[in-house]
Amino acid sequence: ERTRGVTRNDYWSISCLNYILLSPSADPKATADKLKTLYKSFDGMKYDDLLLLPLSELQRSYKGDYYIVLWIFAIIALFILMMSAFNYINISIANASTRAKEIAIKKINGSSKTRLVIQFLSETIILSVIALLLAFAILKGLLPLFNAIMDTDLDLRFTNDLNLIGWMLPVTLLIGALAGL
Repeated sequence: ERTRGVTRNDYWSISCLNYILLSPSADPKATADKLKTLYKSFDGMKYDDLLLLPLSELQRSYKGDYYIVLWIFAIIALFILMMSAFNYINISIANASTRAKEIAIKKINGSSKTRLVIQFLSETIILSVIALLLAFAILKGLLPLFNAIMDTDLDLRFTNDLNLIGWMLPVTLLIGALAGL
């Protein structure tokens, strides 16, 4: 069936959500059956699907552009993380160049180049690990607020998600080592 020159199963068709308010005494299953029969009676809609669910479950059940938006936000978050890592490396390099007096005094007192490299590497790696622990503490503190706003039940248990620690710790050590170099 064509509506304003566009067929319903064309790539240009528009899909939308319809909302209905049921009275508290209404049976959702019976209403869904009646709506499906009515929906299928229209000529152009016999192949379309109808899904009736509570509004509270819509966010979890609707598979529209929701996942695309999540992927976009994940990519943006990754870019922000990369920018902050490069910024941290840049600040560490700038800070190391201001410590020229300290390096000169240590060299005069007989410190070797490898000892200085180990000192700078260990300082930046320790700072990176402290920053990671601080980030997890902030996340643990703000998670109840996030759960209340988003009406979810996320939890952060390190014993349950060893995969998270398995990639966060090496990334933190790598960023600390790059900043120390």
